[in-house]
Amino acid sequence: MSTQSIEIAIRVGATVLLSAVASLAYGDVVPIQARNECPSIGSECHEIRGVITEKDLGLVRAIAERATKNRQQNSFFRLNSKGGDVDAAIQIGRYLRKLSAIAAVVGTNECLSACVFVLAGATQRLLSPVAQIGIHRPYSLRTDIRDYREAQKEHSRLAITAKTYLEEMNLPTSLYDAMMRVPPESIRVLKQQELVSFGLEQTDPVEQELVDASEARKYGLNKLEYIRRKGEVSNVCAGAWSTGQGTGNFDEYFSCKERVMRRGSK
Repeated sequence: MSTQSIEIAIRVGATVLLSAVASLAYGDVVPIQARNECPSIGSECHEIRGVITEKDLGLVRAIAERATKNRQQNSFFRLNSKGGDVDAAIQIGRYLRKLSAIAAVVGTNECLSACVFVLAGATQRLLSPVAQIGIHRPYSLRTDIRDYREAQKEHSRLAITAKTYLEEMNLPTSLYDAMMRVPPESIRVLKQQELVSFGLEQTDPVEQELVDASEARKYGLNKLEYIRRKGEVSNVCAGAWSTGQGTGNFDEYFSCKERVMRRGSK
């Protein structure tokens, strides 16, 4: 993923469910039509919304296959979902990772329960300050008679599947442990520090390494000097960044970043 695309992006068991509300409308994966809501012209830009199902997995699979065939990069997915089928969500997340996709939860949108697994799959995650990212324990919609051993087997399978997936995405398995501590009838909306602790508000560390190397080359800096100036950008340009997040106009922030990266803050 190019540095330019990342900056543009800133502008802007199938019965197992992680949904807090059983009566939600079924989801869909729909194209984003407005150009100013898509991080890169020509890239795949879609919104995943509503309850996540196997149908959505099929749609994302088709998107991934098309993008790969056309050699499109920087796929972008806006998320607005209360959850759904956790197995489908994990597979969707794997497709997002294959595409080095950006996932965003914008405005007051929400990404709850199974949706968090989709968010985890993105190599870059953009979260609005007022977006809600929430977790709770998985549960099954089954109401048929079954014994404890059968239920335990499904419980163990899901734990292994989820934790293996989180490790693949370079995220801590403590995120799943935190989910398990919240009853399915409740939602725990993660606070800012929790999002940071679980790695959900960060670019994937492997992706970040590639981006940092690309940026260092762009500015003609060695890695140590680039990292130092990157820290300066966070401090010196913080005010412009906050303003940009509120208004959608990031020109001031990027001008500040360019100045610091090319000449330093002094």
